[in-house]
Amino acid sequence: MKIIPHGYEYTIFVHETEEGGFIADIPSLPGCMSQRETLEETIAFAKEATDIYLQALLKRKKLL
Repeated sequence: MKIIPHGYEYTIFVHETEEGGFIADIPSLPGCMSQRETLEETIAFAKEATDIYLQALLKRKKLL
């Protein structure tokens, strides 16, 4: 699946956990992940996590 925050396209991988629920991983953004009960929540929170991650990078670089 692809998500496009801030005009950039990122691939996310979603895995179902053994305990139930899902984990989303965005490999090109180390440590950027989401874990929720439903697939829809997991994807929504992965988009939000990506947005927050990118905002933090931009602030660090003083680009925002």
